[in-house]
Amino acid sequence: MKKLFITLVAVLAMTFSAKAQFYAGGSIGLSAFSANGHTSSSFTLNPELGYDFNDKIAAGALVELAGSPFAFTVNPYLRWKFAKVNSSKFFTDIMGTIGTSNDTFIWGISLKPGILFDITKKVSFVTRIAAIGFQGAGGETAFNLNLFNGASIGVFYHF
Repeated sequence: MKKLFITLVAVLAMTFSAKAQFYAGGSIGLSAFSANGHTSSSFTLNPELGYDFNDKIAAGALVELAGSPFAFTVNPYLRWKFAKVNSSKFFTDIMGTIGTSNDTFIWGISLKPGILFDITKKVSFVTRIAAIGFQGAGGETAFNLNLFNGASIGVFYHF
């Protein structure tokens, strides 16, 4: 058991010493929508962890904590960075959603484009600006196209 633990610690140490592959951070967002004469808005807090496999592909997950109505979701994603201009990287996330809102199970899958701005070698500014995909809640499924609803801004630290 000791050998397994020491081997695991050594592998993790080598992984963390690799070239800036892990990142952690978070973002905040604001959503507003109107349906059936009722307007609602929600503030979100999104802590996030991820791993860059190379310059084009990354994977990670964010936890979304939203209020009014309260929602808690886990959102794993696969990121494709398709263009780079100076210190800016344009990407799209293929993101899943699993969680709960007011005791109702919610799920979804969407494409969420965004932009990463490298402020330093270790710090990046990130924004996601849109979402297109399917979402389900309470036995109903809907196709969504949200251009700015649910946009978020945040910061990542690269290890």
